[in-house]
Amino acid sequence: MPELNAPRAARGILWPCAWALAATCVLGVGFSAVPWPLGDVYPNLHRAVTLSWRETFVAAFERGVEYRPLLTIFTKIAYEMAGLRLWIYQLFVLLQLLAVLVALIVLLRPAGQRRVIAACIAVTCALGLHSSRSLFLFVPINQYTPALLLLLLAAILALENRPRAVDWLYFPMTVGALFFLESGVLMLPLMVVLYLVKAPGASTRALVCTVAGVVLYAGIRLSLTSEPLPTVGYAESGLGFADVDRGRLREIFEHAPWLFWSYNVVATFLSVVVAEPNAGKYRFIESLLHGNTPPWMWFRIVLTVATTVIAVTGILARRTTRDRWLVTVGLVLLVCGSGLGYLYTRERIALSAGFGYVILVYVGISLLLERPATPARRAPALAVVAVIACGWLVRNVEMYLHLRDTAWEYHLEWTDRYEAVRGSRPETPLLKELRAAALARRPRNPTRDRAWSYSVFEREYERAPRR
Repeated sequence: MPELNAPRAARGILWPCAWALAATCVLGVGFSAVPWPLGDVYPNLHRAVTLSWRETFVAAFERGVEYRPLLTIFTKIAYEMAGLRLWIYQLFVLLQLLAVLVALIVLLRPAGQRRVIAACIAVTCALGLHSSRSLFLFVPINQYTPALLLLLLAAILALENRPRAVDWLYFPMTVGALFFLESGVLMLPLMVVLYLVKAPGASTRALVCTVAGVVLYAGIRLSLTSEPLPTVGYAESGLGFADVDRGRLREIFEHAPWLFWSYNVVATFLSVVVAEPNAGKYRFIESLLHGNTPPWMWFRIVLTVATTVIAVTGILARRTTRDRWLVTVGLVLLVCGSGLGYLYTRERIALSAGFGYVILVYVGISLLLERPATPARRAPALAVVAVIACGWLVRNVEMYLHLRDTAWEYHLEWTDRYEAVRGSRPETPLLKELRAAALARRPRNPTRDRAWSYSVFEREYERAPRR
């Protein structure tokens, strides 16, 4: 099979980009109803309101275990520019989402009708993954998207023949990704592995710049913060069939923390490739034991396993040179991204692993569409791809409903659960203004949705009984 060429690839990204734009707009309709979240947003906005610029920089680089100085700085910038106009923050989140999807498509560089179809399915898969829900978080800006975007940009540059002067970009990209989110550490294994497989843009200088960025980050973090590194019990986490609090986790794994870390890494990996467990909890197995497995759970498991089988065929099959590089990127993000969840399991931790999975799915679907040479073999392949594509479209609808459920969840934070979520926080003018803005528009109550939607899709709330 001939290698891809740049002109065909340039034309091939247009349709997937159009699909990404359309999907972002549709999901944006559901996202537009999401009000300010009290628990996540208020602390960050309060610092932006009360701290001077000098105090902001000091606080950003001296904060504790969750070391994300650029989140603090960009929150201050966003507040100075946008104030409390929620729609601006929401628009920025959607633009970030679109940028990530476009970067994914550019990395895949589809050329030819079959690969364009595969890229569109890859985008659909990316939006349907559980881990991708973190792309819609805002506190008040999204810290997950910039780190992921920089990872994808690093991979794009590493797979292209380009001027060597671009190598210097790896230093600020690595530092920027790490200062936004800890997942930026994936820059290092990504560039090391791409260097070893001789990707055209993964030069020695690019690798050195990446290592220098990690060393600078480590030096700043270790010298400016005094809090110890987190260990077992840093946060509650799913274990078996339930969430376990921090104290209990310390009691169980005090003498063998590696067992807990191993459990979390495996759970994060399986949550992407099998869709179970969810946040460390094996809900599907628990439902089987109790005989009350909902249809949507069966659908999710079967769809994900079938998609994973296609991804595995792409890993094992004969591939072009570029496909081998894409598989390398996908495996690094999937495996090392799963390692990020060693402390505790959450859906959002698997974001980078999920996008690695999507890259592998793209390669598998591309080869499935291109390999069959006879009509007798082509028809089953097309049928499988069509079923997989429709399945992930259903998951996209579920993502839309999740945004609606989230809007109601945040609404309840400002109404029914306001005192509990606010806790000991004083009734500041900022808090009152945020609450007034959140209550100015009431989201649709999802508990009154039609009964069938609770069977087909995972919902955050139980359906209210009919009167």
